[in-house]
Amino acid sequence: MPDGDRIHPTLPRRYEHAYKQVCEGHFSPDELAYRTLKPLAQDLKEYGDGPIRFIKGLADELCQIPREPMLRATYDWDGMRTRFRKQARFASGGTRAIEIAILAGERMLNQVRFGEREEVTYACLVKEYATGVYRARFVDCVPLVPRQNDANHGAVVEMLEAMNPHIERGIDAFTAQIIKSDGVDKLRRPSRAKDPVSLDEDLTAAY
Repeated sequence: MPDGDRIHPTLPRRYEHAYKQVCEGHFSPDELAYRTLKPLAQDLKEYGDGPIRFIKGLADELCQIPREPMLRATYDWDGMRTRFRKQARFASGGTRAIEIAILAGERMLNQVRFGEREEVTYACLVKEYATGVYRARFVDCVPLVPRQNDANHGAVVEMLEAMNPHIERGIDAFTAQIIKSDGVDKLRRPSRAKDPVSLDEDLTAAY
């Protein structure tokens, strides 16, 4: 199927407002990221602690991978992947959340396997899981045809890319909170350093 014919899942309702503001283009990437972190925090809390406990188990498994190149060359990587899937059968939480957690573990496993990462920590896995939730629930659901008449898909994609470093910082904060409290119940969006500034105001101030 050509990319232009790709069918996207329905954008979750809690992300509609953030998506509308991305399309409008009135706010800076950091402000839009801040606003998008609110529904992301809601998603992570709604998915619960089950995926987090499952991820902790994956981290223990990944720590057993040998560091010596010769041992890694003969390591049973597919066996590790199979163990992930078997452990998932006993994990508590929704099917989609656990699948996102499995994919996070598999991405980390591949990075170690192909030398992109020396080791995987619990924090790395939590961050990868939260990033996976963000992509699955928002980025991958963005329609190819924007719902706002004054926007085009290219502009929306460009803004989403500009938001990435700010989203990543927010996810870093979420990761630290999850590890500190050993769960998602106390998860809060990180505080904002300054009041929101629209791009229109920013440009006006330049003259």
